[in-house]
Amino acid sequence: MIKHLQNPLREGLRLQRTPDPCTMVIFGASGDLTKRKLVPALYNLDLERLLPNSISIVGMARRPISTAEFRNQMREGVHAFSRKRSEDPAVWENFAKHIEYFQGNFDDPAAYRRLGELLDRLDAERGAAGNRCSIWPPRPMPCASL
Repeated sequence: MIKHLQNPLREGLRLQRTPDPCTMVIFGASGDLTKRKLVPALYNLDLERLLPNSISIVGMARRPISTAEFRNQMREGVHAFSRKRSEDPAVWENFAKHIEYFQGNFDDPAAYRRLGELLDRLDAERGAAGNRCSIWPPRPMPCASL
């Protein structure tokens, strides 16, 4: 049995620090790693209120699917593989509204320009101010700067 200990450095603190708004890009997002591990882990962090309210999660892959289809696939992954599941559909809906899908080929420079435009739009809408990170799949792929 795991015992949760209180952090003595938090004693007397009234508020926990809220993470800054950010955008996370998952390259190769239509793969199994995203559905089984990455999105369920992000969902668990969201359930624990450890993600910023203004996070954007952008999945990029070659498959031509819609954002709605991608969200549905990720919901299936969370339902099947998350260690914490919420029975409240509103919890998932709140999390899912932060997920976007972007179709593009990894070796196409124009795709990265379009991705950059999407990220700029999301930054403006959600206040991330260019605070971005990315996750690449474990196999080598050509990359370009965003």
